[in-house]
Amino acid sequence: GSRPEPMPMKANVLNTCYIARAISERHWREELVRLFDDHIAFFRPDSLRPEHRIYLSAVVEIKKVKKEEAPNFPGFYFLVIRGLGRSVYLMFLSLQKRDEWLDAISKIVDSIQTEDTMNNIYTQIDDPSFQFLHVSSVWDCQERRVLNTRRYQFDVMESGEQACELVEKAMIAAQEAEKDTCRKTLLKFLDCVSAIGDINVYAIEGDDRTAFFLNLYHLMIMHCYLLLGPPENAYKATKMYRMVSYQLSDDIFSLHELEHNIIRNNTCFPSLVETKLSLPKSTFEYALSTSDRRLNFAINQGSYNQPLVTQVFKPDSLNRQFDSAVRIYMNDMKMQKEGDTVVIELPRLFLWYEDDFGSRSDLLTFVKQYANAKQISMLSAVEDEKMVKIKFLLFESKCRYLRLEQSEMVDVSLAEGEDEELDESFKFDD
Repeated sequence: GSRPEPMPMKANVLNTCYIARAISERHWREELVRLFDDHIAFFRPDSLRPEHRIYLSAVVEIKKVKKEEAPNFPGFYFLVIRGLGRSVYLMFLSLQKRDEWLDAISKIVDSIQTEDTMNNIYTQIDDPSFQFLHVSSVWDCQERRVLNTRRYQFDVMESGEQACELVEKAMIAAQEAEKDTCRKTLLKFLDCVSAIGDINVYAIEGDDRTAFFLNLYHLMIMHCYLLLGPPENAYKATKMYRMVSYQLSDDIFSLHELEHNIIRNNTCFPSLVETKLSLPKSTFEYALSTSDRRLNFAINQGSYNQPLVTQVFKPDSLNRQFDSAVRIYMNDMKMQKEGDTVVIELPRLFLWYEDDFGSRSDLLTFVKQYANAKQISMLSAVEDEKMVKIKFLLFESKCRYLRLEQSEMVDVSLAEGEDEELDESFKFDD
């Protein structure tokens, strides 16, 4: 039977009832919900401590969920409350109760969201990680926090796009959101990455899978830097890469796992012992099988020692793009003569992943392949490889926003009339 209607416990409680709240796409929980004049609080029936809060100053949209868009629970009525980084789905026993709550919340939101508060929405968010990083109730998250769950999968808009196309579109949308900083652009990006969670990566094969995961990696870098800012040192970078995660193909993985357990799955481990010990031990059935050492140059975290831009990788152009990535990276290589000796200073990844480059002779052959004419001439004049001294450049762990090559930019502007309910004047502080 249904629970009796609870009595308000405080003077500023405007409404209260029992509902079911979606904890994930598959998990709903009955809770006591209370509406206050500035927030909504959700309680377990036997607890006085709220399980979740929604601050009404940060609400972007409130609406009924249409039958065709709702989960398959006949006889129930649904409401969705959207913030910037997450959507909260509520299930009611009656249409009357659902509409009563819709009207009550809408009136408060309209009364407190002035133009000034909307233009300064970040002042309402003390901790961006609460707004944008989520703990999944489906997986054992440990350190991981999921970024791409603003919409649950039953509420994701059909894109009609292939997996690689959708990730490419999201990368470009991420760059637009970082540059534009208006609400419509940000929400368009966040909804786009939510749709990525519904991709079946098992159906992607060969070069398509390689391009997909490389682009997904750079998308996740752009996503977390957009919301949390680029890390300033190695400690913060490592902590961030272990934490930020995506939900995809009924699975979850962090940036750290995507790099080392999926993309680099079939390449050599880093040479540093402490790095080897800190690598995640996860395994993924859809991990890449390629052992191409040029992958080392295709992965870009946005460090000041790495190229400012990254490519949007295409399945039919991977070989050319890998060569291009190496050449861009090798622009930092320094070479000079010291008497009869040629001194080469290489990017530090040659040291970290030295096993990928084989013997000293193999390494010099690889370097010659991507050196300029003057450098090739210097190396060719050396009669004995022992006369070549190899040093490694220092690595700067501080990162910056990652950019896409200009040639990769396409029009991802909103279709005419799309998302008309979103206020174009909504701006974020830089």
